[in-house]
Amino acid sequence: MGIKVERNTLEYDCLKKLYPRALALEWWPEVFKDPGCVELFKKYDFQLPKYADKITKPEAARLAIAEYNTIEAAKKYMKDHPKCVLVNLSCGFSTIFPQIDNGQCRAYNVDTREVLIARKEAVGKGDREQGIIADIWEEDYSWFDKIEWTRDDGIFFYGIDLFHYKKREDVKKLVANIADKFRDGMIVFDAASAEGLKKILKNKFTEEEVKENIGFYFSVDDDAQISKWSVKIVEIWRRPLYTYYMKDKINKLGLLNAVALKAMDSKKDVQFVELTLKR
Repeated sequence: MGIKVERNTLEYDCLKKLYPRALALEWWPEVFKDPGCVELFKKYDFQLPKYADKITKPEAARLAIAEYNTIEAAKKYMKDHPKCVLVNLSCGFSTIFPQIDNGQCRAYNVDTREVLIARKEAVGKGDREQGIIADIWEEDYSWFDKIEWTRDDGIFFYGIDLFHYKKREDVKKLVANIADKFRDGMIVFDAASAEGLKKILKNKFTEEEVKENIGFYFSVDDDAQISKWSVKIVEIWRRPLYTYYMKDKINKLGLLNAVALKAMDSKKDVQFVELTLKR
């Protein structure tokens, strides 16, 4: 038995966010590799979240593929910026950095003081990893100054399953401020369309709650919604989440799952967004 984690604790909330990803690793071990996440769920005696029975295979795949896409996009960026800085927004107990690490890059994990303390115990910290204490949703961006970087080396920000449950204006402010500060960088994140967001929210909220709140949460249906945020955003790529980076592996998730995910991509339910910032 692992370390018991009680419900309604910070550790429980961090593990709960990773649980669908852990399911994907169990269901498709030949497709997704994340040894750190596997070890976390061996380390802790974790009670299933109340909505666990709502987590379908396509939903688990969505979260695993968002992480997979982030890894591939980061590796692509590092071909030209091997010494870049990687910034994990609201990192929680994320175990993604070892999968990206090329031996030269550095990582900053950004989250609240309490999360970073718990994270150090749960995940540990590598030699080229640092924590930055910040609530990224507060309008205090002084934490930007704690990031040591150069424009020549480059900087890569990422947020996985981060924006779906946030207000549009809050997402806009965060991304716009990053774009204005960090030239020649990149920001990547997964984002739902307005219709796709309804399906995501139904996994955590009642239908009545979805109807009440759908208008407030962030979604994106065209480039113009993002291009207005900052003149420093020079390129916007809204990739199909499920079949762009995963196009050679999607069928390994099983015929029915592959068909369902390809159908979601055809409707642009969820996209993988890559923003290139002006040099």
